[in-house]
Amino acid sequence: MDGWLDLTSLVTSGAKDNSGNELAEKLGDEVYADINGWKLYLKDMKIHNAVAVAVSNRLSDGMDVDEAIKSTLARVPVKLGKKKDVPLMDLVPSMVVDDTVRMVKEYLDDAW
Repeated sequence: MDGWLDLTSLVTSGAKDNSGNELAEKLGDEVYADINGWKLYLKDMKIHNAVAVAVSNRLSDGMDVDEAIKSTLARVPVKLGKKKDVPLMDLVPSMVVDDTVRMVKEYLDDAW
């Protein structure tokens, strides 16, 4: 699918550095998709590492945190049923997106 984030490529290529491991854990534990009232965390979806790599790469390319988070979530496809792919951004509550932006900003502040 054109325009979708290639998670397989990101996972096999790895992050630009190993600092994304802690970020991946934070994302996996705190970011979730709300699917019909059920919270499905990124770690349970097994995409937290790839999302952390994508966010880290966007940040290292000069993108601001808010845009890095939102553009990454918008490009991650989540399969619902056999025929429907939905962008992860459409499944993550806006409050969780805002919390994620704050969490990543705090993570970056602590890393420096």
